[in-house]
Amino acid sequence: MSVPIATTKITIKRPNTDGYNDPVLTVIQTGVRATINETLRAARSTLGQYEQGQVLRTTRRLQADPCDLQPGDTVVDESNGREYVTALAGPGPGLIPHMSAELLESMYLPRV
Repeated sequence: MSVPIATTKITIKRPNTDGYNDPVLTVIQTGVRATINETLRAARSTLGQYEQGQVLRTTRRLQADPCDLQPGDTVVDESNGREYVTALAGPGPGLIPHMSAELLESMYLPRV
């Protein structure tokens, strides 16, 4: 227990591939105390002429108890079921041991 204020718990899943089949997500850890902060950055991109709508990509900051989190892992927020992909991960700064990461979330926004 290292994060002083945890607002949720997370599950960490890692892609497991044998090189021939599609990757399968394997659960690495569950119930890790964490805080997922609000959006750091948001970017919209418009889809091509055959698909109407936009994709909104947001980046969020994660602070968690020490855990086995690596770039490319999927983080599931156990309180609401949202899934994020880990872009950057490593030990957090400061005296309290914790994990710090940037998470990416993509959402499809249909054209109205």
